[in-house]
Amino acid sequence: MRGAYAFSATCPPVNAPVHMEITLPQISRASRTLITGKMRAQRVEHDLLRKREIGFSVTGKGFTLRAAPVSRQRPTIVKARASKKKRS
Repeated sequence: MRGAYAFSATCPPVNAPVHMEITLPQISRASRTLITGKMRAQRVEHDLLRKREIGFSVTGKGFTLRAAPVSRQRPTIVKARASKKKRS
């Protein structure tokens, strides 16, 4: 696959570099699959009635398929615990 179309309320200008990261449906609880790629915006579509952008297309050399841990999908905040020093 050498291109994609993204529905978006905000769009990059035509010919702008775009880093794409597309998450595929999750198969297991341990990981998720991502398609990533460095692309270039080729076309921006406008809703003529509402006078706003509705999406854009990108093309490039291709996407890379990779697995990512589920934790990356749902970031969590971990509070650091105060370390207790043992006295000798």
